[in-house]
Parts: sequence; C-alpha cells; structure tokens
Amino acid sequence: MDLDALIGCLGSSACVVTQTTSGLIIGMLLFLVAVGLTLIFITHDLRVAGEVADQVVVMNRGSIVERGAPEQVLGAPRHAYTRQLVEAVAGATFIGTLAADDAAAGLQPQGA
Repeated sequence: MDLDALIGCLGSSACVVTQTTSGLIIGMLLFLVAVGLTLIFITHDLRVAGEVADQVVVMNRGSIVERGAPEQVLGAPRHAYTRQLVEAVAGATFIGTLAADDAAAGLQPQGA
C-alpha cells in the first residue's frame, strides 16, 4: 500500500508532549512533506501552524471563517474570530519562530 497522504493531529488535549518532543515530531512531519507526502495537520497551536503550513484554515463552531497563507491569516487576519485567536497569544510571532526557540533551548538541527 502506497502512502501519499497523512492526517495528523498534535494538540495538548490529545497527548502530553514536551516542547522538544513536539519539535521532533514536527521535524519528522516536515521531512515527510519534503519527500512528497500530503499532510493535513490539525492543531490549536498557532505558532506551529504558522511555521509548518503553506495554507491555514481557521474554523469556528464547525465552519471555516478564514483561509489563506499563514502570513496573511496569522499576520493580518480579516475575520474577527481569527483576530481574537491571534490576539490571545500575547506577544507571539507566528512565522519563523520555532527554530529560534530550539536554538534558545540549546537544541540543534540534525547534522549541525
């Protein structure tokens, strides 16, 4: 059986993972995408969504309220619900921050 699509869910309510473990899982998933796997990643962590997704979909009560590139949806949200979600993460930057967090924690990418 060929696997060319995967649906993943990484959320604090689904499992307890450390920041390091979460980073390793995300790195593995990004590798799978790089080798051609299609990934639908479901998360409540806006920082992860901004880092790994090429498209972000925001849902409220089962309905899609906003969809687009992470830079647009998380950087300049148009829908009031998306703005509330972004504003709830005080001081967060959603694009390009996971690698900086890993470096601050003393973690290095494989082969570094």
